[in-house]
Amino acid sequence: MKKIKSKLITALDWLIIATSIITMIFTFIFQNCCILKRIGIGLGVIGLIYIFFILCIFVLKRIKFDWYLARDNFLRKSVLVVFVVPFVLYAMMCWKKSPKEMLFQDTLYECSDNHLECEYKKQQENPTLLWTIFYHYIDPGNQHMTTTKPGRNWAATIAVFGYILLNGLLVAVLIGWFDRRRDQWTKGKVRYNKRTFGLNRYAVVIGSNEVASSVIKNLLSNRMNNEINFKCEGDNKYIILQTCRDADAAREELASRLTEEELKKVVIYKALRDSEEEIEKLNLKYATEIYVLGESTLLDGGETYHDALNMKCVNLIAECLKDKNENKKFKRKVCKVMFEYQTTYSIFQFSDVSEKIKTNLVFIPFNRYESWARKVMVESSSNYSDGSLITYTPLDGKGIKADSDEHVHFVIVGMSKMGVAMGVQALLQCHYLNYSAAESVVNDREREDLKNKRRTRITFIDTNADKEKDFFMGRYSNLFSLTRHRYFDANQDKLYLNPEYKWEDPMQSAHCKWRHLSRGGQNFIDVEIEFVKGELESKGVRQYLRNISDENKDYVKESKLTVAICLTQTHQAIAASLYMPLEIYKKAQEIWVYQRESSDLVRNLIDTGIKDRRYKKLRPFGMLYGEYMSDRKHEYLMPMLVNEAYNIGVNGGTGSDIDLSNKETYKQIRDTWKVLSIDKMFSNRYFVDSIYLKIRSVMTDNSQCITYTNIIVLLRNDIDFINKLKPLLRNDNLAISEHNRWNVQQLLFGYSPCDESVDKEFEKLNKKLDRDERNEWREKYASEYSGGTKKWEQLTLLEQLKAKEKDKERYSKTTYGKYDSKKKEYKEGLDRIHPNICEYEHLNKVDSGAKSYDETLNSAIPRILHLVEKHNAHNVDIDRNC
Repeated sequence: MKKIKSKLITALDWLIIATSIITMIFTFIFQNCCILKRIGIGLGVIGLIYIFFILCIFVLKRIKFDWYLARDNFLRKSVLVVFVVPFVLYAMMCWKKSPKEMLFQDTLYECSDNHLECEYKKQQENPTLLWTIFYHYIDPGNQHMTTTKPGRNWAATIAVFGYILLNGLLVAVLIGWFDRRRDQWTKGKVRYNKRTFGLNRYAVVIGSNEVASSVIKNLLSNRMNNEINFKCEGDNKYIILQTCRDADAAREELASRLTEEELKKVVIYKALRDSEEEIEKLNLKYATEIYVLGESTLLDGGETYHDALNMKCVNLIAECLKDKNENKKFKRKVCKVMFEYQTTYSIFQFSDVSEKIKTNLVFIPFNRYESWARKVMVESSSNYSDGSLITYTPLDGKGIKADSDEHVHFVIVGMSKMGVAMGVQALLQCHYLNYSAAESVVNDREREDLKNKRRTRITFIDTNADKEKDFFMGRYSNLFSLTRHRYFDANQDKLYLNPEYKWEDPMQSAHCKWRHLSRGGQNFIDVEIEFVKGELESKGVRQYLRNISDENKDYVKESKLTVAICLTQTHQAIAASLYMPLEIYKKAQEIWVYQRESSDLVRNLIDTGIKDRRYKKLRPFGMLYGEYMSDRKHEYLMPMLVNEAYNIGVNGGTGSDIDLSNKETYKQIRDTWKVLSIDKMFSNRYFVDSIYLKIRSVMTDNSQCITYTNIIVLLRNDIDFINKLKPLLRNDNLAISEHNRWNVQQLLFGYSPCDESVDKEFEKLNKKLDRDERNEWREKYASEYSGGTKKWEQLTLLEQLKAKEKDKERYSKTTYGKYDSKKKEYKEGLDRIHPNICEYEHLNKVDSGAKSYDETLNSAIPRILHLVEKHNAHNVDIDRNC
């Protein structure tokens, strides 16, 4: 529609120009034609409209004016104005009673000019000096009208000045200004003030890398009233894109992914993102939100210092906003920061940012590889470039029930950034009920056999698996101090091609320090990891793939196999996905293929007329045009409600107590979320990621694969769905499964379990816990805090959470205070020890109240889903930038 409109406007411009030229020609031929006079007046009115339009754009919409100027659309408008100006003057004269008085009278100096009125005659015979000078200044052809030699000299001098200044300098200045303006705009050197954009009507994107176009599309999307899952923080009319790249090259790259209307709203500033002066020029105080993306990190001249520079930019932004907002009430700005490398990104999973950043910004780090991993494994869906749906089968298929002997086997080919992100996401998510049920078996031998059979397996295959393994194990050393793992070269160690051969179990090592954490000293981590060195096309790797697909083997028969091809080169990923052993295509649920640039190749294979079942199992993922921020419900609202459920559980409540019935209640929930450290926010998000897996595990209906999309449909169409879920999620095995998930999460976050001496210390403290003493302290504090008007239960959750700090002296003397103090001391120490990393049953000894947390969180799932999906959060505005 917009293209048609643009073409119509262009055609109209040329039609007016042509009409003007033809009218001028015919006016000389037919001087008194009534039709031509009316056409002339009409063209004059159109000319006035066009002149007014250009002036409005120049004064009020400088960004649009510069776009027209740079794109040569302004040239057509200028030509049009030149041709219609005479008609504008003509139309104005036609409204005068005597239009001839505005023209030079040829009969002025003739004897027959007596018909002129004396007043007019006198004015033309004796014009004012200023008018005489102006007349010669603008028209050098009037020297013959002077009557004396000095007069002619002065007239000549004035005419020369007029010719040079008007016809020469003025024209040159205007042309030069237009050329310079166009050149500066093209190079990204033009800067606009905040009024040009409008206050809170623009967003800022710093860095023009591969995901910039996707981010800009989201920022320009319209936000609907009471919409929860909106993609931007405000109604943006413009986007400021700051980049150190060539502005024209960046603009051309955006043009391939954005529509012309979207591109018109993107203003490019060429600048370095670590320049304090340039950060100031962005007027961040009046922006709706900020994205710090950084520049390209691809091999050809990419930024190797990408993440460090992004963090420096965040500090500059916080400093800039601090200066602007000092001594003023203001809303914190949402600042989403992209970290390219997993190592940098993972820092924020176990640490926090500076107080300066927390005070001025809502700091949201994200990693595009993790975002895609979550999209594939949590949401189980994405989109092609035309918007049509891509669905992914979950790793556990339709779900793994408590009595099942099935297990998940996830094979990742290529330890690229995407490959590692997929592996870490699987570690965070793949924790199932059947392993939890095995932990409850009394007989030690039977229990160990079942756990080994049901344990999730993650396999990395890479040409440099030896080096990548060392790097991965070094990064997550605490995880590998407990987790079963193995490494082998597929082309050298033939015995290892057997999936069950020679696994290394740290819990069985002679130097193991953790046997006291589980019954019988058995391994309580429900995942295992293997690294396979070799090329996918090599004989050894191909034989290994056949072995893990051989249905004649008991272990393979019960496996749910999914393969993710995460090679960075598109053609290599395609080749790898097509030429694996035939057994893989028969056994695998799906084969996910990393396609960075475009999904078209894989899509064509899926949609091909040749009905090849191998192709039907392919699914593209990781495309640049895809979303890079998680669904807002998963990223913000649901984790916030999980945090609320946890806080309620700590204070003896249940998940059903969560309430969003009014804005005040929601504000209190949001306030408790705001005081969390970033690692706690991540922890709540990872719990949300596990919700749909848990529902699949407990649902009795196996007729369909329950994914995020299916659950939304069920919530909207089946009024009893929530009630059906409630009893199913009150499940002991589910609580054990949640604790197993939490164990791996904490190990990935860098926490370590307790050695035996520390464990005994916590056992002693746990035995001394006195609930009556704690309740007595609570009531005293509540009474003093409220002046005797409130009990502990009547305080808000935020007030309850702050109570321990405000009354630290008295609380630290209670048994609970001593326990919390010791726990905090170990968690924040150099070894970062967490006493709750242990088998579920062992919690009774070291933290007897912790078991209820897992049960509370699981039981809160129906309430959280109900609030978010069914009631649309009671139309509460989900505003986090405050």
